[in-house]
Formats: sequence, structure tokens, C-alpha cells
Amino acid sequence: MTCSPTGNLLMISMPALALFGCMQTSEKAPLAEFRADKLPYDKALLVVAGSQLEVGMKEERKPGEVVFNLVSRHGVTFEHEAYKFDSDRFTLWRAGGELYNPVIPLLENPVSSGAKWSWKGTMILAADGTPSTGPGSSTPATADIVVSNDKLNLRAGPVDSKRVDVVLKVISGGPNPAERKLSFWFVRGQGMIKREFAASSTRVPDEGQ
Repeated sequence: MTCSPTGNLLMISMPALALFGCMQTSEKAPLAEFRADKLPYDKALLVVAGSQLEVGMKEERKPGEVVFNLVSRHGVTFEHEAYKFDSDRFTLWRAGGELYNPVIPLLENPVSSGAKWSWKGTMILAADGTPSTGPGSSTPATADIVVSNDKLNLRAGPVDSKRVDVVLKVISGGPNPAERKLSFWFVRGQGMIKREFAASSTRVPDEGQ
């Protein structure tokens, strides 16, 4: 495989990122090598309902927990993503105004392409990070999670990543559960470079013009 990074990009070290992407990835790799809880960059593009917003990324960190806040230049938080982790797994805790109980495993140690597992729990409305308690605020849900190899196309060039797809099914009482897909791209040494919350919200690095 040949990679040819181009351009001097800001925000994250794109030449370094491309270098990581050029490395051959084994079928199994230690979770620690992906640095999944690392703040991947300081500036991002948030794509919401077809509109692209320039945002900053700030983290709030506690032992075993990290929250990525996407904020405007005026300090207004547009969205936040919350994850829990330890040496054995990296999990989704809150996203898109929802909280998942128990947390949804995204990566398990060792990280292996082709790995898959299922989740069953409750989805709770939590727009500001605080779980709601009113009627209809919590709903049973299930999910199927699959890890695969994927090329992530950046201006610096394509990079190898582990893509995690979470097919979430919310049991709302109808004949068929409501289904949505959450996707995450992890690059060795750089963390979570991209994520998509269904069709409503996508976060990617701001690579400049």
C-alpha cells in the first residue's frame, strides 16, 4: 500500500496521522495503541442537518470517564459525547441527547477486525447529560456492534482505521423497532478521528481550506 500525504494541515498532526494510516494493521492489536480516550484534535467540523459548523473540542475528564464537548467560538456547547473506559474496553455512555444503560462497548481488548457482539439495555433521554425521569423518557433497546477495517479519507491522504458500527434498535411499542446506526472511526495513536450519530450529526477534523 502506498500513501502520499499532502499539505501542511493544522489542528492535528496530519503527516503523523497519515504515517499511522500507512502502517499495516494486524488483525489483533492492544486497545491501548488506539488511545481511544484521547482528545483527537482541538478544532472540528460538526455537520448537522446538512449545515457545517466550525467548533472547538474540549474535554472533561475523570478517572475512567471522558466527555468531549463541541463548543462555539462563544463558548456555547452544541453537543457532547461521553465515554467510559478501562484497560479492557472503551464504551459509549452518552451521545446525541441520549444515555445508554449499561454502556455500549465500542472496542474491546485486543481490538480485532471482524469482532462482533450484542448489547441489550435502556436508552434514556438526557439532553443536558442529566437523565430525564418523566413518562417515556426511557425505552428498552438492543444493539449489534461490528468492528471492521476501513479507509478514512482525509486531506492528508487515506488512513487505515478501525470502524465500529452500532446498529441500535429502540423498542417503542410499534410492530417494528426504530433503527439507527452510530459509527466511529479509530486510528492507532490518534484516537477517534470521526463519528456519526445516525444521519443527524457527524464530527470530523477541521483540516483547514
